[in-house]
Amino acid sequence: MKPEHLIELRDHLSTLPAPPRLLIVDPVASFASKGNINEARAAEVRAILDPLSELAQETGMAVLVVAHLNKSANHGPASNRVAGSRAYIDSARLAYCVDANPDDPDQRLLMPVKTNIFGVNKQTAPFALQRIDEDAANALRSHPSVSDLDDADFAKLVEHLGTVRFGTDVDVSADDVLGGKSNTSATKAGASAVWLREFLAEFAYPSVEVEKAAAKANFGFDCLKRAKAKLKVDGLRHKKDDGTGGAWWCGWGPPEA
Repeated sequence: MKPEHLIELRDHLSTLPAPPRLLIVDPVASFASKGNINEARAAEVRAILDPLSELAQETGMAVLVVAHLNKSANHGPASNRVAGSRAYIDSARLAYCVDANPDDPDQRLLMPVKTNIFGVNKQTAPFALQRIDEDAANALRSHPSVSDLDDADFAKLVEHLGTVRFGTDVDVSADDVLGGKSNTSATKAGASAVWLREFLAEFAYPSVEVEKAAAKANFGFDCLKRAKAKLKVDGLRHKKDDGTGGAWWCGWGPPEA
């Protein structure tokens, strides 16, 4: 992709009966290399990204640019993991990273890196591919694109079709997941906070019992400590004197006598 190619793109869009709603450049490195654009040079990258941004503003079309992550294991911000120039992040209004969920290999995490628009959800969204169900397959059967398939071929096609299903947002950042070995502990602390909230939902317990139960749930002491600190904001309480020697109690409200 070269700047002059964007002029051709603009001319092509003007011939359409209505402007498209979305333009996808995937992967951007392929287009940059074909145009002899040096991705390491911000000025060269901006020479193609800025006109794309202007085109999006003029037409109301969203432009989705897909870049790969580099293999760096540094502990800096997640934006440093985007391959090529920093201009890919700087020129975008919204930037997200996608990577495997360290706590669930079947899931991916959609993690915001830059949100330069008001009203955008800034939490991480887990998602996974799920095979389409029978109702979805039946609805697809009448579509013109598959109408010429017999039932046997259509059944084989359905075996390879899936939908993206999003789960409940999780409190983990792209920096946590992509920053290095310390990342997994951040998501582990988030999971332990969910577990601790459920464990203490009805009753208070001495710390020693909380720690034993956490260990059985595969949460270590350091992880549990971070979870307790996280839940203090939501009203988690500690009482040092339970009347039997000063063991710590934890719960929402004072411990039972």
